[in-house]
Amino acid sequence: LVSTLIKYDTSGCYKSFPPDEEMFAFCGIAEPDSFINSALELGLKIKGRRLFKDHQNYTRAIIKELSEQIRSNSSNHVVTTEKDMVKLPDSFIVEFNVYAIKIEVIFENELIINDIIQAILLK
Repeated sequence: LVSTLIKYDTSGCYKSFPPDEEMFAFCGIAEPDSFINSALELGLKIKGRRLFKDHQNYTRAIIKELSEQIRSNSSNHVVTTEKDMVKLPDSFIVEFNVYAIKIEVIFENELIINDIIQAILLK
């Protein structure tokens, strides 16, 4: 697995170096510890966190509560997963410096993986 930090703003998204700011981390995935570990491996300074249930629906009430928690933590930089990022309203992206961790699976030997997949598909 390869982790990449992506910065989101009103102009789009782009690969980014870790900011030199403390960040508030949040996610709604089945294994939140893996997300936190990825953030730390990328060199992010995690100051606060909020771990939601898997497939969290980010309602207005949840966004309001999350935003208040981030502000009370004196953070303006936040990091989340790509899965959660796409669920956030534009107003959230305007208010905070939002980053997402993109996870890519890279196989050491793609030919072996292709052979396995083709064998399954051809059955």
